[in-house]
Amino acid sequence: MLTEDDVRTKDRVWRVTAFAVVIANVVLGVVELKHYGGVSDDCLFDDPECGRRIDHALDISNTWEGIAALPVVLSLFLPLRRSTTPWRIACVAVLALSFVVRLILLISR
Repeated sequence: MLTEDDVRTKDRVWRVTAFAVVIANVVLGVVELKHYGGVSDDCLFDDPECGRRIDHALDISNTWEGIAALPVVLSLFLPLRRSTTPWRIACVAVLALSFVVRLILLISR
């Protein structure tokens, strides 16, 4: 059985992990903008399809980021109890999965 100190320790670990994953997502967003901006500069003026592909890639990435950020924000409002710990872990896991998917999309384009 977990004591209140154990729950507080896990909560601190969760908050640090959530913060690190959020910062990683922000950094990835900046890298994406620089990457796709460079690709956009390489597009020919007479090739509107190139610009559409870049917009589509950013739309997919932003969708994944939005889907993942919502549970993390909501989990910040969960009360600090033993029963909420699995939900908090799941929310950070969803955000981490979003990061991995966005990274794969960036590398593959």
